[in-house]
Amino acid sequence: MKKRERRQRMQSVTAPGVGDSAEVRIEYHQIGGGWAPVTLHWHDYCEFEFVLAGRGVHTWNNARLPVRRGSAYLCMPNDFHTIRNDPDNVMTMVNVKFSASLVQPALLERVYRLAGRRYCDFDDEADIGQAEALLAGLRQAVEAEPRNGAPQKALVECALNHVLALFLLQCDRTRPPAKAEESDAHRIQAAVVYIHRRFTGALSEEEVAKSTGLSTHYFSALFRRHMQCSYAAYLLDLRLRYARHLIENEHKTKVADITAAVGFSSVSYFIKVFKKKYGVTPGALIAATQKAP
Repeated sequence: MKKRERRQRMQSVTAPGVGDSAEVRIEYHQIGGGWAPVTLHWHDYCEFEFVLAGRGVHTWNNARLPVRRGSAYLCMPNDFHTIRNDPDNVMTMVNVKFSASLVQPALLERVYRLAGRRYCDFDDEADIGQAEALLAGLRQAVEAEPRNGAPQKALVECALNHVLALFLLQCDRTRPPAKAEESDAHRIQAAVVYIHRRFTGALSEEEVAKSTGLSTHYFSALFRRHMQCSYAAYLLDLRLRYARHLIENEHKTKVADITAAVGFSSVSYFIKVFKKKYGVTPGALIAATQKAP
């Protein structure tokens, strides 16, 4: 009989008062009970993970990486990954999910330069202890009582950037220089972050291509190769997912306002493409959401 994955979420905390665009969530969790992987997935936020105990395999963008105590990796928007434990042990990890908007620009640029090499191993116990201490400090910042919102946000940002700075230093110590093909992946990931920061307004493919230093023609081909869809299709899907979020999670009720908020200029076009994707009109989803308990 195929073994089922047992994944225990030990603790999850979210920074209160920071807001959706600058949220930090910390999870301490375990993976055990055989080779069954955490489901292959990708997301539109950043995810940092640090292994506290155990051994396993992290499959990241088709690369298989062995992980154990002291292993760390950073997934950016558009990264696909899974993780599974070795069959004779249980893995314990700290997982930090956050918005790229919280990262200092200089550090974010360093992250982009790493391209497909955003992983490392902390071999020395003293270095592992330092990483654990910084993660504990981030957790304390996230759990701290908010005081008018802004002071807490500054505290969380500072703690998060300390964690990322240590990670980047360790990557510099242990990883070889980037290969030429990884530079293309870096440019597309930078473009994805650029899109996510500006998709609610007018955003042409030419503008995004210019932000990466590429011609529009070359960027278009590169984007399609890495993302498996065109720029226009990606932007449309992102806007529609955000529209659904506004209806279901933020309880927005005016279709015209939602249309403008997600970057569409035509209400009728928004209704048409929303129904094509989700099978219901925005108005019908609003009504269903209002009736839900």
